[in-house]
Amino acid sequence: MSKKKFPLLFLICLLWACPVFAESLNLGTAAEYRPFVYYDFNDNLAGLDIELLTGIGKLEGFTIQPIDMAFDGLIDSLSVGQIDLIAGAFSKTAEREKVVLFSDVYYKNAAVIAASANGNVKDNALAEDLEGLRIGVQRGSSFDQWLKTNLVLEGLLNTQDVFTFSTLDAAMKALNNGSISLVMLDKDTYEQSYQSSGKFKIVNDTLANEEYAFAAAPGSEALISRINDGLEKMRADGSLDVLIAKYTQGAGEEADVTISRPSQVQYNVPVTVQPTATPIPPIDQPANCKNVMVFMSDVSYQDGSKVNPGQEFTKTWQIYNNGSCKWYEGYQIVYVDGDYMSANAVTIPQLTIPGRTVDVPIKLKT
Repeated sequence: MSKKKFPLLFLICLLWACPVFAESLNLGTAAEYRPFVYYDFNDNLAGLDIELLTGIGKLEGFTIQPIDMAFDGLIDSLSVGQIDLIAGAFSKTAEREKVVLFSDVYYKNAAVIAASANGNVKDNALAEDLEGLRIGVQRGSSFDQWLKTNLVLEGLLNTQDVFTFSTLDAAMKALNNGSISLVMLDKDTYEQSYQSSGKFKIVNDTLANEEYAFAAAPGSEALISRINDGLEKMRADGSLDVLIAKYTQGAGEEADVTISRPSQVQYNVPVTVQPTATPIPPIDQPANCKNVMVFMSDVSYQDGSKVNPGQEFTKTWQIYNNGSCKWYEGYQIVYVDGDYMSANAVTIPQLTIPGRTVDVPIKLKT
């Protein structure tokens, strides 16, 4: 009897249109670009880009699972399939178009140069007025490339005067404590996250403009087409303009509050830039491989652990090789920014092939 029911049930599905489950896409983003992507009071990712992609997904049959990542690792994570999309004030540039597929532009923004409100950088500074000043920028951002292309290569800035930071918040803290003189960032993020503090001022807002779009890996033309179709529908019915107004013309009670994740908390320390030697890969390293690291867990000293001031201790993290390169003795965990805690560079303790984890102990001092 049961065998005779299966064809009937299958026919009913065809006639009555069985439910179609939405495709789930991993969305890579760096959650520090208010109003485009940030953490709300419930500790959930929110912002224009998150709500816009959610709306497009409802129209095009997919859902998004946002993943907060380091900004400068987004493209590599996309290339190895760790994420399906990039969003979050992600600028469409000719350089990036060589390695990713972009959607249509959904928002245009201006770049600003911020200085300390109590500093001696003059208002309405021109590009030539920046010569000799130390300027900070988020590593891997479009502004990072813009500074090198338009100011360093043109002889208006020395390479050693451009300081890159893993997060924008770290750059602004360095500006506040006087380690650098300027920071280049987008106008909307400055206005919603930093302007109200009264610690900074804009000294230039005419050097560069940005166009924001969503990005997918090469070969994802079908996905980009769906996103563009959804964008066009939201433009046509006015919902795109409503969303943009919601997040850029007053984002309610959350507009003046910046919530930082624990991993994004930075401390005021002098900026030190040290050159690092490029390791020579072994003969069996895959050609054109990608380096992608994922944090797995705290092996020792879990979050919330108490350590006395001045105490030396060994912190161990477990990390996962999610790229296509082999990690060998030439790979190191190195200090980039934040509280230094007397941490010296630590060599990866063992050969770690893609798909494997490794525990890395680092000696620290509170």
